Amino acid sequence: YGCGWGDFMMTAHVPGVTCIGLEYDRRKRAYVKSLGFEVVDSHDDLAGLAPFDLFFCNQVLEHVAQPRMVLRTLNSCTSMGAYGFIGVPDFSAENFKLVTDGFRRGSLMNKNVNPWEHLNYFTYGSLVQMLHDAGFRVIQSHESGALKYFFRTARRHLGLNQYRVREWLSGFFGKAQQQ
Repeated sequence: YGCGWGDFMMTAHVPGVTCIGLEYDRRKRAYVKSLGFEVVDSHDDLAGLAPFDLFFCNQVLEHVAQPRMVLRTLNSCTSMGAYGFIGVPDFSAENFKLVTDGFRRGSLMNKNVNPWEHLNYFTYGSLVQMLHDAGFRVIQSHESGALKYFFRTARRHLGLNQYRVREWLSGFFGKAQQQ
């Protein structure tokens, strides 16, 4: 959901996995399609391709006007027992204090405070509540290694061998570090 330039899709594209993206930006959508992936631009189109066994929604909810609706849509498009990863910038009281204290000292504003692009800011509690309200059950949190858990679960769920998942992870984190 929110596939951007397709970085995660390129990494996740392994035997046994069909990657489908949702992206509203037509330039990004055209680029990802040029890579050979299916990309849709509406919730209705996404629902027409459902159900999905896995989903990845990282650094998206802070950009959308109606994050609750996005989560309900995601939930309606998943199969029973599906797994997903949802990541947002941490805007807990501690992080807010760090950002504002730094700003008062003359530091540049933290990239997670972006009123031109970020329409929403989440704490752990507010995100978990929204997820529960949308029908999701949180099984791991950031503090306990949610992304690593998601990849391990995806590997078991899809029957991928461990070597291929290590390759997948190194590709994903290698690309993330290059950006």
